[in-house]
Order: sequence, then C-alpha cells, then structure tokens
Amino acid sequence: MSRWLLLALLLCTNVVVDASIGFAQDGQLLYTLPAGGSPGQTIELELQGKGSEAVERFYLHGAVLSTERIDKSRRRITLPPTIPLGEYDLWPITKSGLGTPCRFVIQATATSVEQEPNSTATEAQAITLPATIYGQITPAVDGDWYRVSLDESQGLTIAARSLSLGGTVWPTITVLDPSGAEVAHDALNRLEPVVHLRAQRSGEYRILVQDRGYRGTPAPLYELTLTSAPYVRAAFPLTLERSQTQQVTLSGYQLPGDKPVVGAREPLTELVVDITAPPKSVRSGLGWVSARAFRTEVFDYRHPQFGGVVRFELNDAAATHHVIAAGAVSTEVATPPVSWSQRFATTRAASHTYRFRAEKSQMLWFEAIAERVDRPCDLELVICDRDLKPLETIGGIAIPKEQAIPVPVESRDPAGAWRAPEAGEYHLVVRDLLSVTGDPPDRAYRVSIGPRLEHVNVLAMLGEATKPTAWNVAPGKSLTVPLVVVRSGGHAEPIEIRAVELPPGITVQPLTLGGKDHTAKLTVTAAQDARPVIGALRLLATSKVNGKPLERVVGVALPIAGATPTARLCEAGLIAIP
Repeated sequence: MSRWLLLALLLCTNVVVDASIGFAQDGQLLYTLPAGGSPGQTIELELQGKGSEAVERFYLHGAVLSTERIDKSRRRITLPPTIPLGEYDLWPITKSGLGTPCRFVIQATATSVEQEPNSTATEAQAITLPATIYGQITPAVDGDWYRVSLDESQGLTIAARSLSLGGTVWPTITVLDPSGAEVAHDALNRLEPVVHLRAQRSGEYRILVQDRGYRGTPAPLYELTLTSAPYVRAAFPLTLERSQTQQVTLSGYQLPGDKPVVGAREPLTELVVDITAPPKSVRSGLGWVSARAFRTEVFDYRHPQFGGVVRFELNDAAATHHVIAAGAVSTEVATPPVSWSQRFATTRAASHTYRFRAEKSQMLWFEAIAERVDRPCDLELVICDRDLKPLETIGGIAIPKEQAIPVPVESRDPAGAWRAPEAGEYHLVVRDLLSVTGDPPDRAYRVSIGPRLEHVNVLAMLGEATKPTAWNVAPGKSLTVPLVVVRSGGHAEPIEIRAVELPPGITVQPLTLGGKDHTAKLTVTAAQDARPVIGALRLLATSKVNGKPLERVVGVALPIAGATPTARLCEAGLIAIP
C-alpha cells in the first residue's frame, strides 16, 4: 500500500546570528540567471523579481554569501568551495529580512549564460561539451540557437527544463545537422524534454530551444544541458524498500554494455546496478508541490558517473514484479494485501490485467502510482468480475470540496475504495490512457490492493493563495503562519503542532487542530531583546493514525505567483529576526 507520506524536507540545521547582518525587504525573486554554478565558482547573477534591487546578500545551504553589487539587478558572488552537489533554495537578504527563495543548482561543471543575439541559426551560440547553459525565452516567440561540433558516430544527449527550477517555460528542442536538415525533435510528451542523437557525419549541429506554446510567461527561465557521456532516463522497478540494497535496471543513452531496451523507439540501453535506498525522502528539487511530491516519499537518484536523475518511490516493502504480456490476463490469483510493480513492454501497450480474491462485502483500497514519481502515465483502474465485466472504475486523486485546500495536491494517479458484492475471483485492469506517450522504461507503475488506511499530512505556507512571502518577525512582534491539513481514509483525530528547532529569540505557541480542521494559524513570536538571526523553523505534527501515534515533519510550501494556485516544496523553513 502507498503510505502517502509527506516528504521529509531537508531542513537546514545551521543558525546564523550576527548583529551586523542585513535582512530582506521584498526580494521576491522569481529566478537568477544563471540559476546554478559549481563549488568555488565566482559568478555574476542577474536577479529577476520584485524588489531585486534591494538584495544585499544571499543565504544558501546554511551560509550567508556576501555579494558585490554590479548594478541595480546584478550581483557577483562566490559559491562555497565545499558545498555538496545538488539543488537548493537561494534566499535573498535585504535590510528588513528574508525574501522569497528561488531554485539554485550546484553541479560539477561550470555553467554559462545564453548570449544574445542567438535568435537565428546563423547567430547560433557556440558551446563546448559538456555544457550547462541558462537562458530566457523572451519575447514569447523567441527561439534560442546553439551550435556544437560533433564527430561522426558521436552521441549527444540534450535535456531542457524550466518548471523544476521555478520557471514557466514549456521547452521544445529541435536539432539540425551540418546540412541544415532536421535530425531530432523531442516527442512533445514531456514538459521537460530529453533528446538523444548519434551524429551521422562530422560537423556543426545546431540546436533550437523554444516555448512550445509561444506563451508569454512570468519566469521564462530554462536550463539546457548537453553531454556525450552516459545519461540515465528511467529506472525499474520504481519502488525501493527503504534502507535496503536492491537491483535496479537503469535505462538511458550510451550506458555501459550497450544492451538495447526491447520495444523502445529511441536508442535506449539498459544497465543493472545495485542501489541502496535511504531511510527517508531525499529530493533534489525535480518537482514542485503537486500530488507527485506531496503524497509520496521519494528518493532522487543520481549515478556518480552518469548524467540524469531518476525518481523512486520509497516504501516499507518492495513491490512484487509481476510479468504480464500486454493485453493478457495474469495466471496468478492474489489474496490482498498485495502490491505489484510493472511496466508496459512496448510503446503501444496500454493495459495489464491482474486477478485477485475478495470476500463478500469486503472493503478494499486500490491505488496506483506513476505520475507522482514522474512517470508519463495517466492510469485508470477498472475492477471487473470473473468474466471481465466492468463493475467499478477508479480515477485520479481529488480533494473533497469541503477541505478547501489552497494547495494543488490532486493527481492523475488513481486511488479509491470498493466493496466486493460477492465472495470470489475478480479482475483488476490497469490502463494507461496516455498510451503511446513514452518508451517502456518511462511507462512504469506500482499498483496495490489492501485495506483502507488513514493518512494525514500538514503543510506550512510561505504565503497564501498565489502570493509568496517570507517568514520575518521583528523583535517584540508576532508572525502568523498558515497551516494546511490534508486528511484521507477517514482520518478525524486531533493533530498537535509543535516546534522542535528554533533560532534563539523565537518561540512558537503549540497548537492543537480539531478532528475536522483543515486549516489553522500558527503564532511565532520574537523576544523583545532578540538579536538579528536567520535559522530553521522546524515543525512536527503528531496525531493518532490507524489507531497508533504518528509523528511527521511539517512540510513548507511556497506559493508561485500566477493566475492558477500552485506551489512547490521549499528545502528549508527559514525565519529571520531583523
């Protein structure tokens, strides 16, 4: 069964206390250009967002970074030489507190920035492999061209992303060979595409990056990565047992051994490796808050020698890999509880059928996971009788209207309850409504049948609706932090909220939510004589779940400005006293 656990956020444990520190005013950064760098690298940041001219310093992974002011919107910084590779929140600091953070990537290779003019193929910007480039699609019909020299038979993997960095571009990639003929284009089935090609001849290849909808967006940032090294695209199974080492099949481009992936349209190869899963969630910032991140414990895996990142679900037990031919019916009859891990063997395969037993009037919970770990599937569960006559269809996860949650936590992954009308054998059909949108390694899922369980998760909001803010509280004053509660499975127990990690001078009044409460306000107070400080605000939620006490970290969600309410999880719940 999916535990629907809240992600264990990587909360910063460092506290910075310094009477000379300046603090943020508005500093509502949408992004910086570049949005990343390498350890020890000195870079010039172009700041994009409200009040960026007031930014004086930055807070990154437990350290305050000094800046050199170049002009109104540009700052020069030096990244700490010992900072680990990964993705973090970069928090601006001005005279009156913390501002809202933006994503920032620490990677092994130095980064560069798009250089205009590069809007035509003849103006293509020259790059040398490997490369990570940060650019902007502006105006909406803009196209950015790059060129790279390849030898005959040399492989090239190109990845573009925006949403996972807080950007609002839907990038699409086109590649032209030395003669100007189009030789590669992304399949338009991913919001963050990856393209691979093998050069048929030596020469200069040109790459075009555009927004697929030619939309004007508030944060037109994108990251373009190019490499000829091995690159991981997907992995199977998608569920790992926490704290255990297990074999996983990686799929990608130019992986050692060159074993082809059967049924794939692209030149994908696969490699079996051993992966040791962590005991709790480890995120690298691949996604923002949606049901994918919020309802599932995940582990973002990077191979030490390959490019690419793949996301796994963490669970208390690994699912059984149950091989079923596309369109065929399982030969095994299972007795719940049961959990199966599966992938579609070909591009056009669209369904699998499992057999299970149920007792008369037995209430069972059905759930599948794919989208929540970034697999391009839109799954539907159909419960059928022994003769394959449909009895019940279970669709995606939705939040009841009465909960009025201001955070989008819905998912296309199906979940729901069903009561067996009679004792006997039944069929569960798992269908992918998107079908041909991805190659077999991508189109994997886990499906489970078992008793219905209660779940509860709590989020602390850095702002409300689509208005981001930051937690700043003046000496002798109080701050109100909005809390959002998501309950399922009939959970109706009180929830106690308390702080377990606070900077000096800050107190939090413990709070108890009633069994029907879905929102609340938490009061944070700074002492009258409190000194300037930046530190972590770590909250725990305790409740009785499935008859047993359960304690969880309260997540931190940052609203993203725009017409539609959306948000992402922040890596740290930081608070400042001016």
